Amino acid sequence: GGVSGALLVRFVYSVTVACLRWGLHEPCFELYLTGSLEISAMMPWAVTYSYITTMFFLPLCTIFIFRNIMQGCGYGFLPMMGGVSELVARLVVAMISMAVGSYALACFCDPAAWVTAAVFTGVSYLFVMKDIRRKYERPETATSEK
Repeated sequence: GGVSGALLVRFVYSVTVACLRWGLHEPCFELYLTGSLEISAMMPWAVTYSYITTMFFLPLCTIFIFRNIMQGCGYGFLPMMGGVSELVARLVVAMISMAVGSYALACFCDPAAWVTAAVFTGVSYLFVMKDIRRKYERPETATSEK
């Protein structure tokens, strides 16, 4: 119910924002690239970063949903480890991008972290829900004996 609804809302949001971001590159980037910068020189770099990161908004959204559900249910360790998996993924991709000298791969640091954390938190969420079902579906023998 709630999780699938949240995922659907975030999917629609991600697609909408991606379309807006891709369609409005120049006006949006002009808000950030001001002063003595030559916008036309910076635009290819900004567009590359924008395309790469925007394609991965959906995994980013799933991180927020699964992480907050687990934290709300009292499970703090797994969401924290999701953050650790993000950090490790960013580090690995950053090191590789520096070794090969690839700007596009450097732009992929955030998406790699998001995908890694989305997989981790998604699997963790399944285990947490299984644990919660196990706890609450157990018959209360102690209270029925009194």
